[in-house]
Amino acid sequence: MAKNTKSAQKIASKKEIWAWCSFDWANSAYPTIIVTFVFPAYFAAVIVRDNILAQVYWTWMIGAAAIIVAICAPILGRLADRKKALRKMLLCFSIITILLCASLWYAVPGEREIWLVLLIVGLSNIAFELSTCLYNALIPTILPDKQRGALSGIAWGCGYIGGLCALMLALTLLINPQVPAFGFTKQNGENIRAVFLLTSIWFLLFSIPFFIMLLRKQDAEAAKTLGNTTSTRLKIFERGKLSITAKFLLARMFYSDGVNTIFAVGGIFATSVHGFSIKDVLIFGILMNITAAIGAIGGGMIENRLGAFRVVRSSILAVLILGAGLIILPDKISFWICALTMGLFFGPLQSSSRVILSRLAPKNAAAQSFGWYALSGKATAFLGPLTVSATTALLLDNRLGLLPILLFLAAGLYLLPKSISKA
Repeated sequence: MAKNTKSAQKIASKKEIWAWCSFDWANSAYPTIIVTFVFPAYFAAVIVRDNILAQVYWTWMIGAAAIIVAICAPILGRLADRKKALRKMLLCFSIITILLCASLWYAVPGEREIWLVLLIVGLSNIAFELSTCLYNALIPTILPDKQRGALSGIAWGCGYIGGLCALMLALTLLINPQVPAFGFTKQNGENIRAVFLLTSIWFLLFSIPFFIMLLRKQDAEAAKTLGNTTSTRLKIFERGKLSITAKFLLARMFYSDGVNTIFAVGGIFATSVHGFSIKDVLIFGILMNITAAIGAIGGGMIENRLGAFRVVRSSILAVLILGAGLIILPDKISFWICALTMGLFFGPLQSSSRVILSRLAPKNAAAQSFGWYALSGKATAFLGPLTVSATTALLLDNRLGLLPILLFLAAGLYLLPKSISKA
């Protein structure tokens, strides 16, 4: 297991830590608005105009993007370690995400083919996931081990708050007013499409502190930690058996698939089953981000006492139970209660998972390790959306279509190692 180094302690200044947190704040507007809440609802209600087909198309696209990320992430991570190219790669994929997100302004109802809209969203999602992989690889270098749980939780909480603020801004300026701000109108969904422009601008502006204050200050020793040409390889097998790291990644492969599928279909499910309007979905997203931010920050504090492993196990179990509630409980109030309570466990589950790997990762293979981490989150990610898509199409029921999500969560909980030393 990799241990914290003196160089890691040396560069962990307050300014650099908060610059690192600012990237979580900046990029979280993308998954919040484009992947989970606003664009899926816009896609279902305005582009496709058929709830069943929209969920089928959307989950196919998410699944295809996940396959590509699973293949590319370990290769990208290995290359970043060997060529010391983490900074350039991270900047490149961030810019690609921003530009493709802005191009969704041209997703005009009736004027663009559905396949073209899905292609743009799919490519932007791939770029976003790869940038996140490289960003996570900075954790062993930046965050001191004793504070890693709390600081990772704070950063994740900043991400949820950032997504919340972006949603509130979209609601206040563009969605809710009779006359949208900045001269936009409601004709052809112009005010909704302007939200996608807002997302790209948000990502660009708030990521500037990260790239200027943090990456520019990486010294030669930190660069060696992130990208030594003789970097060690992540061990998958030890003495003929799966290593503890591999067992953890295998479990994460399943429970991450369940959680990511919830994010992917959440907006469409609320629209199709409970009749949410785009405005309702925005309000739901705002409240969800509040509970998730509270959970992420609180979970980080608890993690420092109980350990990341216990936080992960408890969070999976909670999401599994509440996910079943979404399917079984019929009324809208029950949906609100289950979904918002579930948000309390999303942040701790994701934040503590990356902390576990940061402690398991070899010293000179951070990007490679988080490449495998991304693969574990995406290797079967196509199965979640695609099985939801197939189940929904087969049973013609959006509720029962969510059953595969529960199976993935249960599998992840079962496969999770009983103990992980120092995690």
